[in-house]
Amino acid sequence: MQRNKKTYNPDGLATGKPIALRLMPNELKQAERLAKKSGCSRSFLARRLFLIGMDTFTKSDESHPLQDNVETKAA
Repeated sequence: MQRNKKTYNPDGLATGKPIALRLMPNELKQAERLAKKSGCSRSFLARRLFLIGMDTFTKSDESHPLQDNVETKAA
């Protein structure tokens, strides 16, 4: 019997060059606990947190060296 797999990410995600994310052991355990509690995969959790962080980062009023770098490369 075939089960329908529940997916959380939208269709059309880039799959060619995934971004590796290295965490400290305690950070990884925390992410695993949160993913389990939320009922999602670690990759979905990482993507969701990335999107939240990216939104916060790009809305920041503070001048940050990485923001200058991102804006320069995007131009």
